[in-house]
Amino acid sequence: SRILNSVDDLQRVALTHEICNHNALRSIFSVSETALKALPSKPNFPAHDRADRLLRYLISRSEHLGKSIDFPGEVYGNTNSDTVIIGTHPGKAYFPLLAWSDSVKIEEIDFLLDMLIEDGAVKRLSKTGDLGLIVLPKGYSRFNENNSQTANGQAFVAMWFDPSVNSVYENGIEVAVRDCGYSPMRIDRKEHINKIDDEIVDEIKRSKFVIADFTSEPDKPRGGVYFEAGYAMGMGIPVVWTCRKDLIDQVHFDTRQFNHIVWKDPAELAEKLKNRILATIGQGPIQK
Repeated sequence: SRILNSVDDLQRVALTHEICNHNALRSIFSVSETALKALPSKPNFPAHDRADRLLRYLISRSEHLGKSIDFPGEVYGNTNSDTVIIGTHPGKAYFPLLAWSDSVKIEEIDFLLDMLIEDGAVKRLSKTGDLGLIVLPKGYSRFNENNSQTANGQAFVAMWFDPSVNSVYENGIEVAVRDCGYSPMRIDRKEHINKIDDEIVDEIKRSKFVIADFTSEPDKPRGGVYFEAGYAMGMGIPVVWTCRKDLIDQVHFDTRQFNHIVWKDPAELAEKLKNRILATIGQGPIQK
């Protein structure tokens, strides 16, 4: 509780975002001072992604198709017989909506719900003082489409694309990823005619998790790998951190606190990476 009392509203958003992500993965997020320092101080999650997270929560709350999901308000004012009850305001039932939508204010929830309503994903029921919602067919289609991007078993690989580390990828990372039932995605090996940054972002979104290897030339950190790992974290996508043993001391102090797989050769990387994926992500859907 001492740690939680020391954070501001924006840090609480980043913290609840991480907790909800772990809940969705059926894992537990350990709240500590080290963990808090690793979270963004000013999170800026895209509105569309926040609306999708809110939709995910609503579907999880729905008992069956077409069932109303109710969030009762709380009465304010004096309930004595000689006093008029003034009305209702959002109560504790709204707290999960705040958490799952990365919101601080109730107005943010209303705005994100309006986005879902305009897209035909959700219908708001007219209830005095209470919030009632029904997820519509378009909402389930949108949810299934979003889920299919991660259900395909893709793992995004962020690393140095120099020929000197090709064997690290082919005999280390790729072996481990495929043995675990996933398909590795290296953006330099994808044919496309679009902006590379847009392709990277799209492929990370489609991935179940990201492998970020920080091996590089001495004193030349891989800025792109830091970007890709940070973007994945902001999207709530798990990141597996790796680095060659002789370069681990050059990993930036902001990320050094994460549990890196430290390896000396591709064979050791393959074994350690496979164990980490199976322990933290789980077996993938692709059969060998």
